[in-house]
Amino acid sequence: MSAIQNTSKTLQPRRTTAAALKQAASAFLSEALPPGWTIQTLVPGHAGLPGVDILVISPRGRCHFLFVRAPAERWWDGGLHCAAAEKITAREARLAQQLRAGGHRAHAIRGAQDLSRALKAWGCPLTRPVRLKCAARPEVPKSAWAKPPRPRLRLAAWRRQGDA
Repeated sequence: MSAIQNTSKTLQPRRTTAAALKQAASAFLSEALPPGWTIQTLVPGHAGLPGVDILVISPRGRCHFLFVRAPAERWWDGGLHCAAAEKITAREARLAQQLRAGGHRAHAIRGAQDLSRALKAWGCPLTRPVRLKCAARPEVPKSAWAKPPRPRLRLAAWRRQGDA
């Protein structure tokens, strides 16, 4: 087995959770959607819609549903870690199929690229490109960014000896 497969069997803490992604997507959509488009964050299991996280309503009254799931991740912090992407359950897949059959649209998103694709498919003209700020991603301390100071070569003593 490879190192990636070995580490995936142990439960690793996620760097980006579905809750953090849902919060970041909601914050982005509330700021970037054009006038006439409405967003509503749903409580899990609310109104008989298990797994639906965000409802977007277009100016024409069409409903679009987003299922937010945590993305697959790989990272290195002295050892290789990975976490598989969260999957849509069979019940949620049936719900998405029923929503589509009723004339609505449903998409699963696992990041900014998926959200951008869903909005383009729905014909939503965004005011800016999709950029999500997930709060669950650990911050790198600024001290880790700093480079060590470069040594300075002091030539003043050499200049005095050469002048004499």
